[in-house]
Amino acid sequence: MLPVENEVKYQIEDPKMLRDILRARGFKKKRAEKEIDYSFDTVRNDFLNHDTLLRLRTHGTKALLTYKGPAEKSRFKKRMEINIPIDNFKQTRDFLARVGLKGILLKEKVRETFIRKKDEVLLDKLPFLGYYLEIEGSDRHIVRVSKQLKFNVAEAITDTYSDLFIKFCRARRKKLPKGSRLFFSFGCEKKYRRYLSMSPLKRR
Repeated sequence: MLPVENEVKYQIEDPKMLRDILRARGFKKKRAEKEIDYSFDTVRNDFLNHDTLLRLRTHGTKALLTYKGPAEKSRFKKRMEINIPIDNFKQTRDFLARVGLKGILLKEKVRETFIRKKDEVLLDKLPFLGYYLEIEGSDRHIVRVSKQLKFNVAEAITDTYSDLFIKFCRARRKKLPKGSRLFFSFGCEKKYRRYLSMSPLKRR
């Protein structure tokens, strides 16, 4: 039986307060790493058209190749997921390009992992979007941990980060200089913030 990913997200306005709550609930910070994701597709956009994903991720000194199947009908975000650890990130990226796949999205984030016995939650800092908490596991596990951390399960977010970023771009398209594009990176976010601060009329 193939592994299945089942998760939810919550938007976090005050990450410091959340960290305090996690510590009070017995969670300990295990690590914080910057992750860079490269999503790939065919020239016909077969992955996108079938609601699937092929992603190559680098985090720390490690890399991971991931396939995600289409979302299943579920209370939360549930989909089949296959992960393959990779020894050589650059060679794998070059291989994917050589077999005809194209890079369609680069996504950066800083991920903090918190552990409490068998429980694990992830606090992500993303360019443009801010902070989000991810909880993964069975429906019962997600509901239990969400309640312990004072989250309303009815307000859980099941969109992917890519979905949220695309919505962000569409909502702010008119605030950008003509012909410019946003990239899901901290460097691009810095340039975007600087542009807005220097051009107050364009914010209207």
